[in-house]
Amino acid sequence: MTDKDSFKLNDEVFVVRLNKIGKITKVSKNNEYTVAVNNLQIQCTYEQLASASEYKTKHATKPESKRTTVKVVKRSKAPTKLDLHGYLVAYAISALEDTLNECVLSGAHELEIIHGIGTGKVKEAVLQYLKTSPLIRNYKEVMGNPGTTRAFF
Repeated sequence: MTDKDSFKLNDEVFVVRLNKIGKITKVSKNNEYTVAVNNLQIQCTYEQLASASEYKTKHATKPESKRTTVKVVKRSKAPTKLDLHGYLVAYAISALEDTLNECVLSGAHELEIIHGIGTGKVKEAVLQYLKTSPLIRNYKEVMGNPGTTRAFF
């Protein structure tokens, strides 16, 4: 695929940095794509994607490799903290998804998530999301502060 407009809405694409196949859910005017991979919506540029059919054809006969090299293209300075005080669960998870995408795209290694203590609903939702996210390598509660969790990519 050489044409910059070759990816369209609902196209199946291979997201290189995640080594996963996803589906384009949004195409922006500046050639950025929103791709759904599992339950995650991630922003990608054309260069970070490949045709899923070409990828499947190339890799159909090759055994899966245990090692994957991922090239991260840095976009901008990533946030290092996300303060979710006062957020409802749905808004907190939406803000968390957006911030995690931004962190991954900019090459960040960790994010401090301040969910607070409160009723515990936001913390519980954040921890459940981190547990299932393919972007998160590990996460832990900050010692001495049960209202903060640090996530590692």
